[in-house]
Amino acid sequence: MITSVHDTTVLPEPPEHRPSIRARAAIAVAIALFSGVVVGLDYAYAPRWILTDIDQVWFAAQAVLNGLDPYPLIGPGREFDGPWPLYYPLMAPISILPIGYLPAVGARVLVAAIPSGLLAFLLTRDGYRFLPVFGSGAFLASIKLVQWPPLLACALFLPWLGFFAAAKPNLGLAILAGSRTLRDSIIVVSAIAAITLIAFVIPPGWYTEWRAAVESAPHFRSYMLVPGGQILLLSLLRWRLPEGRLFAALAIVPQTPSLTTVLLLLFIPSTRRDVTILALLTYIPFFFVQGSKAFGSFNEWVDVMGWALLLTAYLPALYFLLRKPNVGPVPEFIERAVHTLPAWIRGSASPRAISFPS
Repeated sequence: MITSVHDTTVLPEPPEHRPSIRARAAIAVAIALFSGVVVGLDYAYAPRWILTDIDQVWFAAQAVLNGLDPYPLIGPGREFDGPWPLYYPLMAPISILPIGYLPAVGARVLVAAIPSGLLAFLLTRDGYRFLPVFGSGAFLASIKLVQWPPLLACALFLPWLGFFAAAKPNLGLAILAGSRTLRDSIIVVSAIAAITLIAFVIPPGWYTEWRAAVESAPHFRSYMLVPGGQILLLSLLRWRLPEGRLFAALAIVPQTPSLTTVLLLLFIPSTRRDVTILALLTYIPFFFVQGSKAFGSFNEWVDVMGWALLLTAYLPALYFLLRKPNVGPVPEFIERAVHTLPAWIRGSASPRAISFPS
């Protein structure tokens, strides 16, 4: 790695030092197998009482394949009996529709293993500095709960996968904000528009049911509502950086405070040491995830998790972000719009060292 003496941004490793395709593929396969084994073992030892994040979407995909509206079928006391209604828009089951043909365990294993392996392949393109991501509490929580952040992270670096961002519109906005170029943004928006159009064709009327479910959920909240969370708006001082825009969006959009979403913050540090530090810090809130049954109510757990994630993940990630200069190219119309602003806000359009995974 080559680090500037003036800042902590990291240049890509020279081509001759980059991992070979074979090495990257081997790492990807190993991480995919690890993820699949973890999920498979969880299902084997506790198939009844552990519901993962993907289970609702898998059932909804089955319903869509059978021409049914999934929203009246999912929730407490319904055919798919669980504690929550379906909070996902119809784009979620449509985006992974083929898993509806699989048994539950097969769906879980595939949705955990394939995105994890692909993400490992993408993150090792310029070197190994992001490998500690896969040893983090955030990654472990993501695969054990079979949640979306590994898949959304892939969409950050392969914008044509942007249709997955439509499955979680709040985090999808963060993925769009983190697009590295205007071209990437256009691809993501186009992918989201395409799958949304399909969703409004089959079946009509789901939007009203989905919106009613989301509006009834008190645990969707912005970090701006966590006491002290407003400090995260300092990330806007790094608005030229894709990681700065990603961070700001994650801090602002309503969401369930979740360790799994923190996975997206692990791409912010520039060096392997800093990635490792942030990855290890994510094990502190990991124990809150594991001990959720000790809280009196889900809303109480959400309050505690909001604080825990702010202190152990968002603030350290903000520190790593603010160590970078606000330097990077943006479209010309934005340059013209900001040219009268103070230099400390405007930043610089000069090319910068690439630290965000390429």
